[in-house]
Amino acid sequence: MMTPMGRLCFTTILIALGLYSIPLSGQENSVSSFGEWIGGGKYWIEARYRVETVDQDSFDEDAFASTLRTQLGFETADIKGLSFLAELEDVSSIGNDQFNSGSNGRGEFPLVIDPDDTELNQAYFQYLVSGNRVRLGRQAVVLDNARFFGDVDFRQNQQTYDALMWMNTALDGHRFIYGYMDKARRFLSDENPNGELDMQTHVINYRYRFPNQSDLVLYGHFIDMENPSLVSRSHQNVGIRYSGSWGVETKWLYAFEYADQSPHADGADTNEADYLALELAPKFSNQWILRLGYEQLSGDGTYAFQTPLGTNHKFNGRADLFAGGTPPNGLRDSYVKLEVPVAGVQVNLAYHDFQSDEGNLDYGTEWDLVVSKRFRQRFGLTIAYSQYNAEVFATDTQKFWLFGSFNY
Repeated sequence: MMTPMGRLCFTTILIALGLYSIPLSGQENSVSSFGEWIGGGKYWIEARYRVETVDQDSFDEDAFASTLRTQLGFETADIKGLSFLAELEDVSSIGNDQFNSGSNGRGEFPLVIDPDDTELNQAYFQYLVSGNRVRLGRQAVVLDNARFFGDVDFRQNQQTYDALMWMNTALDGHRFIYGYMDKARRFLSDENPNGELDMQTHVINYRYRFPNQSDLVLYGHFIDMENPSLVSRSHQNVGIRYSGSWGVETKWLYAFEYADQSPHADGADTNEADYLALELAPKFSNQWILRLGYEQLSGDGTYAFQTPLGTNHKFNGRADLFAGGTPPNGLRDSYVKLEVPVAGVQVNLAYHDFQSDEGNLDYGTEWDLVVSKRFRQRFGLTIAYSQYNAEVFATDTQKFWLFGSFNY
């Protein structure tokens, strides 16, 4: 039996075939034949090799992961605003698997969730007309700062969604997004029991950009999980985010966000929590940025605010001790971040102090350092280090990354 998303894709293909048969004379920014639709397209290749090591006190063995991600993609030209994009992705371990990928059975090692996988990463139709963009099919989705919906691109296996996404920007300063997702293809890979999430998820996101370039975002996420083990985790988020800057020589960047999480569909009645994020950051004339922030994911000892589809690696420390889910007692993250560009090299330093929301427990602290450099626009090199010092949550953890990338 065809799924709702399958029916939508089938309908879109029929529409596309119908458009091929319409004469295109007199149309600007379009092509006049199927051959030009393909021949006028563009392709790309991206390769990223990474070494990641993990030293975790709860394991006798250290993890050593050597992996290569390759992405090969093609996007057609447009035919009356209609185009098609396809992208293949391969993740391969180079050498022996001295790490637990989450699906390779090497449980004696700490986790490095970069499993071997070859897949159709993206494949979607896009239609552009009069300030509207519609994408239908498998696609990467990043909303706002990726806290709730992201592509988790730091991991080698990118997270994508089988979705219908509509964005309208017809009115100056206004942006409206509606999305329907029936599957999340997570970074865990298909071999992992939770690698694919079947769901019926509706997303509404409205942004207004004020004349001073500050942004007000209102959103609602209605996530109906269908995997038997996750049905009780179904929930909805309703929230607001405001961000912008003021000042001339020294700019003060600011951000405020609040969201309420509650049960949705067959979600458990206990799925009640809220989210708060505050950040103030002076940006100096030399482009240095000092970020002072606080993020709270509330918890009551039974349930805590969850972001299962977000790019969680961006938040709460690069060691990823909290990326797999917020502890039942919740999380309070007080942090300081320094971003320094020096002679084309980007240096980021961060310190986190983690506490529980319920009980004010000292979880631990973390230091993060990232140094990155781009060469001739096509090459990149990054070195990163993270050290988590445990108090009452998890164990002492040190992680090191070295990766290089190439894109064409």
